[in-house]
Amino acid sequence: MGLKAYTLDYHEGLMRRNPSATATYGINIYNPVYGGQALALLPFTDNRETRGVTTLYVEDLWEVTDRLSLTGTLRYDDYVQKIRNRRTGVAGKATGQPLDYRMAARYRLSDAWALHASYGQSFVLNSGVGRTGAGFAPERGKGGELGVSGRWKGVDLGITAFDITKRNILANDPVDSNYLAPVGRLKSKGVEGDLSASLTDAWRVVVNYAYTHARADDTAFPTDAVLDVPKHSGGAYLIGRFPTSRGTQWSVTAGAAYVGDRAGAIDASGLRLPAYWKAKAAIDYGLTQSLTLRAEVDNLFDARYAASSYSPVWVYPGAPRAFKASLRMAL
Repeated sequence: MGLKAYTLDYHEGLMRRNPSATATYGINIYNPVYGGQALALLPFTDNRETRGVTTLYVEDLWEVTDRLSLTGTLRYDDYVQKIRNRRTGVAGKATGQPLDYRMAARYRLSDAWALHASYGQSFVLNSGVGRTGAGFAPERGKGGELGVSGRWKGVDLGITAFDITKRNILANDPVDSNYLAPVGRLKSKGVEGDLSASLTDAWRVVVNYAYTHARADDTAFPTDAVLDVPKHSGGAYLIGRFPTSRGTQWSVTAGAAYVGDRAGAIDASGLRLPAYWKAKAAIDYGLTQSLTLRAEVDNLFDARYAASSYSPVWVYPGAPRAFKASLRMAL
């Protein structure tokens, strides 16, 4: 059982240049002419949001038999959300007391095999205002999964099928892409798989893959594509662990993650972001039993890729090669 609460006071402000048919963007990226006069920066977004949320949750685990275990969770939220558009003066207030649940079961078929299943609901408050200046209803979801897992000496395997439905997920407004609008219903289903296997006493390989079929069901949008959700994704990593002369361990990890092509916009443009691989590597060295030094590099081969997008003119490039060092202490 648990109780938590929080308050939020959030101001969102944005100044931008708003091009039009008569006052276009100052630079043609295909044939740039420099030295022109930029459009004036004007207030575009000026919102203030306040929240007060209290959450009570109860969870219990029942060991029904030595093979069967059940889990049940109840969550009660009491919230007050106020949003005021300070440009237009439009203000809104939303209150609610949603009660959500989750239930799960695990059944051990044998010493190696087990089945697991779960079903539950979700609730998330949305921030911001839409084209009309009004706030958004909370995001609601429900979904379940069914899977099987296996464990043998040096090998762990898991396969899970899932089916999830969500409402009121924010996406680009099909009428005016400068704003967000809620999608009526979004459905995603697919399969996830994970494999971890020891190659030798020192080396281990970890592989994961996900197939996701996601579609939006809202006739207000010109496409049923779901933004930034690839049909295929996964990764493969090789991990080695070795002893040191200090009585500690050092390890090396190297591998790559794959993200398939996906929708980069949900308007009539049909923009697709291309698939990409991104490699990474890391070394951990135990200085003492409680102190570990870590050096890592992300995007090892400095690949150029589009990380995400929400419209044809708002595409976020992926980060270039980056190095990081850290020191971790275990207490």
